[in-house]
Amino acid sequence: MTEKGAAVLWDARTGEVRKHYGEPSITNVEAALSPDGRLVVVVDAERSPVRIWSRGTEQPTSEITGAARASLFVPSPLRVLTVAVDGKAHLSAPGRRSVSVANATSPPAVAATRDGEIAVGTQSGDLRVIAG
Repeated sequence: MTEKGAAVLWDARTGEVRKHYGEPSITNVEAALSPDGRLVVVVDAERSPVRIWSRGTEQPTSEITGAARASLFVPSPLRVLTVAVDGKAHLSAPGRRSVSVANATSPPAVAATRDGEIAVGTQSGDLRVIAG
């Protein structure tokens, strides 16, 4: 993210901006790359939907309904875990309906393993692990 909130991909050696994803926004809060590096998910805390972009074409490939505060890709099979502004975690697969996987104190911490297990932690110290 830049100071203007644009989701961008930089060249680590030169510091040059290589790609832009979506509109600059001061409410863009997070971006994540898919495990294979071909997709980028961009979260805007005040705008819906969450968009998944093709890294190569800089075009959106799919959307996840609802505004979110965080997201990450979950492998095996490829899905996107989003944390909504109300603290609920949702698991989505391209072209499928989102499934609520946790209801937690906002904002929870989320992580995923290579085999698709998901860990959701809350500010109150609770931890929930969901099998892939």
